[in-house]
Amino acid sequence: MAMQWTANPFTLVRFQVSSPNLRKQMLISKHFCPQPFVYVYPNHDGSWKPCCKTGRYQKKKMTFDEWWYEDQDLKDLREALLSDEWSKPLEDVCGPCFGPESRGVKSYRQHQVDAWSDEPARQKMEKLVSFFKTTGEVQAGDRVFVIQVKGIGNHCNLKCYMCTPHNSTSRTTEMLKATEESAKLFYPEWGMKRIIYNKTAYLDNENEKKQLFDVIEELGPHIKKLNFSGGEPAMIDNYYDLMDKIIDTGNSKKIQIFMNSNLTRLTLKNRSMADYFSNFELFDIQASIDDIFERDEWIRYPSKFEKVIQNYKYLETVDSCRMTVNVTWSLLNAGNAENICQYFADNKFIINNHTNFVDNPKELHVKNHPLKKELIERFQDSKFKTVREVASEMKEEYDELQFFKAVAYIKDLDKIRNTQSWKIFPELSKWLK
Repeated sequence: MAMQWTANPFTLVRFQVSSPNLRKQMLISKHFCPQPFVYVYPNHDGSWKPCCKTGRYQKKKMTFDEWWYEDQDLKDLREALLSDEWSKPLEDVCGPCFGPESRGVKSYRQHQVDAWSDEPARQKMEKLVSFFKTTGEVQAGDRVFVIQVKGIGNHCNLKCYMCTPHNSTSRTTEMLKATEESAKLFYPEWGMKRIIYNKTAYLDNENEKKQLFDVIEELGPHIKKLNFSGGEPAMIDNYYDLMDKIIDTGNSKKIQIFMNSNLTRLTLKNRSMADYFSNFELFDIQASIDDIFERDEWIRYPSKFEKVIQNYKYLETVDSCRMTVNVTWSLLNAGNAENICQYFADNKFIINNHTNFVDNPKELHVKNHPLKKELIERFQDSKFKTVREVASEMKEEYDELQFFKAVAYIKDLDKIRNTQSWKIFPELSKWLK
């Protein structure tokens, strides 16, 4: 598909915000979140949702224009985010952020508000919000949109124990050997039937690719960033093709690429991510590293920790790359939080400011750590903000049944992988052996 970007037929009416109080409310209302105004998130199945953290939300399998400009549920959510009153859209959709906030953990929503708080980003958001308040639609005249690029591939070489299987080809292959109980951790209603479906119904279908490419073409002059999700982005052919198309339009120098990467590799066949770095405004890369040494290699099996660190250090030297570490906190690494953060501090690696927790499957959540009482006591005064937030998240109510389901699942993976998790995570050996 040839992308020929022209001016968007929708033109933003540049309303002036005359009242300082109204200006403050737009970005600092009690519930405000910018994501449903600027973040375009397609699911693998061709439907849409307001952001990557969305809770309960009706499946929206429709065209982008029908959803973005006309859908009443999306309009109701946007209006709720501009109000100080609590409402059902917030309860249903935004629980994954408001829940951690209530426990003292800075949420994804709050981090996104921060990202739009500086000028001129704030001014751009004010224009969007003002236009929405007046017309009920979200349209742009600036580069503000962030597109989550999904549905065009799920190839991955790792089998991360907390990863939803349909997001990784390797995970699906591994989980085909698992028990029905393990499969139901990820798909409570479908179990192994869904794992089998993942293998036979390839997600990278032409309809979803066309749908996504059409949106990118329509919003082209107004795109600020493309978020590459996986699978592993470096292993997905379509991402290289998409970057080629954008470079051909002449717009690439005004667009940032964001991606989470396991950093086990930077190439695919004869193509390398490094060849694209200088063609875009910025490559913002979050390295998915969840623990240190053999602990990380079990969690993100079969990752090679030293190779990942080597690739990270190389990317730090590239001018057009911004590197951070994205730790996903779960049952297996929570007990080692202080050592993990100290390792990254010693190596001058920057930990992502947004503390990310596994909440699906809920069995792997940090709240279910059997030693959490002593961990909370140790961690709550840590010099590391991330560790303090792990302690806060652990205060959510413990669920013993969920914990033992998690243990059974980890033991199941030990059998499949021929590994010994009880040796690698000695603090949990009492339960894992």
